[in-house]
Amino acid sequence: MSGERRRRRVRARRIAFLVNPVAGLGARVALKGSDGVAAEALARGARPEAAGKALRFVRALEAGAHTFLTAGAPMGEDVLEKAGESAIVAHVPSEPTTADDTREAAKALLALAPDVLVFVGGDGTAADVADAVGDRVPVLGIPAGSKMYSAVYADTPERAARVVEGFDDVAPGEVLDVDEGRFRAGEVAVTLKGFVKVPVHRAVAGGKAAGTDDEVEQVTLGKAVAEALEPGVPHVLGAGGTMMEVKRALGVDGTLLGIDVVCDGKLLVKDARERDLLALAPGARVVVSPIGRQGFVLGRGNLVVSAAVLRRLGVEAVKVVATPTKMIETPVLRVDTGDPALDAAFPRFVPVTTGPHVTRLARMEKDAA
Repeated sequence: MSGERRRRRVRARRIAFLVNPVAGLGARVALKGSDGVAAEALARGARPEAAGKALRFVRALEAGAHTFLTAGAPMGEDVLEKAGESAIVAHVPSEPTTADDTREAAKALLALAPDVLVFVGGDGTAADVADAVGDRVPVLGIPAGSKMYSAVYADTPERAARVVEGFDDVAPGEVLDVDEGRFRAGEVAVTLKGFVKVPVHRAVAGGKAAGTDDEVEQVTLGKAVAEALEPGVPHVLGAGGTMMEVKRALGVDGTLLGIDVVCDGKLLVKDARERDLLALAPGARVVVSPIGRQGFVLGRGNLVVSAAVLRRLGVEAVKVVATPTKMIETPVLRVDTGDPALDAAFPRFVPVTTGPHVTRLARMEKDAA
């Protein structure tokens, strides 16, 4: 890998680096976000993960090649220190950190003339950054939140490093956010917060395609998937409209935006947490549908199905379903479990059920520059 990195063209950058330390905190404990519920998420046993993803990004960069501008303590300084990189600290955050800290830090970093602003977080963080900097500096997100509908994210922290070191052009990217209160109640209310300049690179995923699935296709596929579930085997059913049709076909009171566990037509666990899935015996199946256009099967919106869960059940337990309409607009599939070795264990081509007795192969995007 080190030889491969030496052969890549690396552009030295002034990197404004901003970490939201509570991003995605509620995702694995079925809170579907962190806005206003960080304390509850921690009480449920949630573990902060943004710093780990931030560290993966910094370590994937060419060591010593870049100038870092950041915010104090958990908002960037701690991660850079752990990675052995020095930095100019432009903002000292409050304790605990708030959205105001994100906005004030972004403004302070902008004043130091960075080449690119890299943030670690989800759509709420993206909206705060956009509010502070507008289109005055290229912005790139490292996905660490519960909601990532915006068109500003690199696929993984490692690929974010490649984007930063190699991009030439920028293009407008939508910044979207979801009302988390309504989201937890099973309603998706997406608001356009603005646009930022985003590096042009194939490792930057487009925004989520919302509401484009054909309803008849969803109902037909939902019935077909429900009928094909193996008897006597627990099935973890993912989130989203297509998966909700599976739950309706089974006649269970499942959740639109949560993860449910069923077996033989009965609901075993509603709106499951990670710990519920870790209690399942090997042999259970996971049925998920990709996010339209982005193509993420795992790692966006279904973080309850964690790397620990997948190591227990095996990547071969994952079954993918999608309507023909969704597959037309989704050229490749992606996974981001948080464990690069586990991501690499997924096959290059994945069978996708698209209708009754209809399966097609879809390419799984691997971590290549």
